[in-house]
Amino acid sequence: MADDRSALPEAKLAREAEIAYQMICMVTDYDCWKDDGEPVTVEIVNGHLKANADNASRFLISVVQHLEDLIQQEKLGTWLHGSMNYSIATSRDKWDPEVAKKIAYILPHVIGAS
Repeated sequence: MADDRSALPEAKLAREAEIAYQMICMVTDYDCWKDDGEPVTVEIVNGHLKANADNASRFLISVVQHLEDLIQQEKLGTWLHGSMNYSIATSRDKWDPEVAKKIAYILPHVIGAS
């Protein structure tokens, strides 16, 4: 089950790295909140996992090419550009050159700027 303890950090890190991020969540235990009734078995959950995998595959096949085209045309995720410009609060004169070199690939417009 995805919740803010497992999903939120990834979303925040993706945003910080100017990466468009979207979760696809699928349920495996539809009655996990219920105390009455028959318990869900491992077989039922496994069946839902397989159905979810099939659904996710069909979904991805149907949208990935479209999303790639939008990204190539710079019509998707452009609102993220520049969101990292202020991600480093440390004064530039205090930057460790080795650390800056290591993270330059995710911040080329920030680290490369003078």
